[in-house]
Amino acid sequence: MHTLPAHEPSPLVGREHELQAIDATLSELVDGDGGVLMVTGEPGIGKTRLLDALRARAAARGATLLHGRTAAAQGDLPYDVIADAFATLLATSATAGPAPAGPASRSDVDVATAVAAITGAVPRDRSGGDERFVIWRGVRRLLEQLAVRAPVVVALDDVHWADRASLDLIAYLLRRPPAGRVLLALAWRDAHDRAVTLELVEAARGSRARRLAPARLSAAQLAQLLGAQLDDGDLRAVVVESGGNPFYAEQLGRRRLRGGGRGASSSSAGGRAAGAAGATDTAGTAIAPTDGDGDVPQSVVAAVEAEVEALGESARRLARGAAITGDPFVLESAVAAAGIAAAEVGPALDALTSASLVVAADGARRFSFRHPIVRRAIHDAIPLGWQIDAHARAARALEANAAPTHLRAHHIARSAARGDLDAVATLRAAASTVLPQSPASSAEWAAAARALVEDDPAQLRARVELLELEARALMACGRLEAAHAALAAGLAAVDAGSGADDRHAGLLRQIIYLELLLGWFDRARLRLARAFEDGPGSDVMRLYLAALQLVLVDPDGALAVGTAPEPAEVADPADRNAVRSALLATAAIARQALGDIAAAQADCDGAAALLDAGDPDGSDLWPEAALLVVLAERTLDRERQAIAHLRQILGARRPMRQIHIELRATTELALMLAERGDLAEAAELAETAVETGRLVNSRWLLANALAAQVAVARLRGDVPRAVALAREAFEQPLDRTRAYPGTQRRTLGATYLAAGDASACVELFRPAGVSGAADMAPGGRVLVHELLAEAELLRGDVAAARAEATAARERGGDSPLPRTRARALRTDARV
Repeated sequence: MHTLPAHEPSPLVGREHELQAIDATLSELVDGDGGVLMVTGEPGIGKTRLLDALRARAAARGATLLHGRTAAAQGDLPYDVIADAFATLLATSATAGPAPAGPASRSDVDVATAVAAITGAVPRDRSGGDERFVIWRGVRRLLEQLAVRAPVVVALDDVHWADRASLDLIAYLLRRPPAGRVLLALAWRDAHDRAVTLELVEAARGSRARRLAPARLSAAQLAQLLGAQLDDGDLRAVVVESGGNPFYAEQLGRRRLRGGGRGASSSSAGGRAAGAAGATDTAGTAIAPTDGDGDVPQSVVAAVEAEVEALGESARRLARGAAITGDPFVLESAVAAAGIAAAEVGPALDALTSASLVVAADGARRFSFRHPIVRRAIHDAIPLGWQIDAHARAARALEANAAPTHLRAHHIARSAARGDLDAVATLRAAASTVLPQSPASSAEWAAAARALVEDDPAQLRARVELLELEARALMACGRLEAAHAALAAGLAAVDAGSGADDRHAGLLRQIIYLELLLGWFDRARLRLARAFEDGPGSDVMRLYLAALQLVLVDPDGALAVGTAPEPAEVADPADRNAVRSALLATAAIARQALGDIAAAQADCDGAAALLDAGDPDGSDLWPEAALLVVLAERTLDRERQAIAHLRQILGARRPMRQIHIELRATTELALMLAERGDLAEAAELAETAVETGRLVNSRWLLANALAAQVAVARLRGDVPRAVALAREAFEQPLDRTRAYPGTQRRTLGATYLAAGDASACVELFRPAGVSGAADMAPGGRVLVHELLAEAELLRGDVAAARAEATAARERGGDSPLPRTRARALRTDARV
């Protein structure tokens, strides 16, 4: 697939340094070293032209080319730029024949899931859980497979406009580059969204990356670019108006050649004056600067509009329809949005191509605009009413052709009228379908559907259900406070209206869970206490209240709540058993912390029996109960049972709203397997946990996941990596007075010891002391004494080491738990 630009571009002027860097990068790629090439700068500075040059030179070296471009206003289409890049490849592969017989490997499943997401299909046998990490692995594996045959260049343009799913995938590929001869080339406006720039640059920090930042051209270079097309007066005016920006200069030059813009003042480009600081020509004459990444100068927009206005009516409509559809665009979609007759299509397309406004792209009947700015200028000039009608026409055409729901949703969200229940149903279906693949798009479409629902009491349930769907999507993409606001709005609507009373308990439970994730413990405690007093359904609230007492380092409170008289029955027996199991597990943890090991073991036995009698897929509460049972089992040194239950959690069909539970289970299993020496599986699980932790934006869950990676790195002997990861885990912005930092603190302390920095280990624990709910884990407090004793010995303070050993022996020397007792006796013997 050696796809080259189809039109005749102007010569590349003043880009010798950038072309040398491109050649060096491609030489390394052909020699077997993949990498990253980043091209950043203001609009029109030449990023797209450099990517074109990269593709042409890569094709000459026999590389496989994958090229995608993102268009403004397309940010709700999941994996849009990735789909564009893979479009020709997947269309060709679709005719390659049936898949090989036999069971599919995990790699095959990853690739199939990725292809489904890219093409807009729904994967078979969906679990209902998060598919993003599977999609990322699948794309990486697909690139690795392609690189076996030839070097691969993935060139993605205008990434600053990419949808969130594409950005997350790109960041993953930067952090975990494909093995082999794969070059990822990205172009974006670095000033358009500073957060995106920081995200991409930070993700590429560990990769072999080059960054190109093409500069504005001098007056002499602009004269070379424009050639002899303009007389001296027009050339001087274009030089000043363009500010040294090559694309602006070309557009303004086109306008003047058509007789427009002559005599325009040098300040016509957005009010800029000649003589301001900016580029200079070879004689030192100042060129007015452009406005960084601000709006394209009005004179440039006017130049593009003049080109369009010079066309006939059908060609103008087709240009507008194409701009509505996207960039690149399929001809049929643009025709549908434009609303022109079939007989007008050929002449209209010929007019657009003759004017070089659009050019042929990869694949049959696919075209792209001459430059992204051309598409943006045309799109932004379309009257709002025309845009709405065009989106409606496009949606109807897609429906007639049985197009994927998410493609229709993009247009429906921009054209449907309030009260259109068919549109609401389509948007809701699209939001539900893409939720496991792209929660950001799901949240946007759920919100769009909710905006179409009228303020009618009869529609209360529909509004509340859409708020819940929106909140689940917001949670999954890490916007926890926005999710909390959506759920709070749903709860307020339920309490103020009628007809959706059965949603109250579920909304309340989700709100409390979010408050725990956000660290709003006092607010959650108050809300729990009120719910606990309400009676019906309060057993579920009691579960949360008991767990909250543990979080707040209050085993007595947890035990009191967990062993209180039975509340009113709930309707679902599966939920009922899950709650009973969780409460017994909570009591077991609390009793162990209070020293009543025999009673704790009995409670743990009862909790495990109730859990094992239930169906992991039969109750939404089962995974939450299972996590508490695992914690109880870990507390009581029952590793084998804990690992079995963790595998059950991860093997169950999990809805997206339980992504945080899946993350916690993955982290726990990674830590336990690392402790057992199963480092290969532990490393894979820890990587999954960290990537998921970054997605959901829960700092304490990410810190725990990083702790699992620390354990793997330390046990593999990679101490520098372990130290770096441990510091990142401990430096997450958490409330250090709460329980969660205990695991990270101990992990970082052990890592400091492995690195030989005993003083850092001691200083880590001295201010905090040996406390915290996280230290209720097996041998937690004793482990801290063991670490401190070892650190003091390394520092030569035998008396301090002996004091730590004595404390360890007093806490665990007579423990009925074998691991805790062994750790205490080992510490004593070491000193």
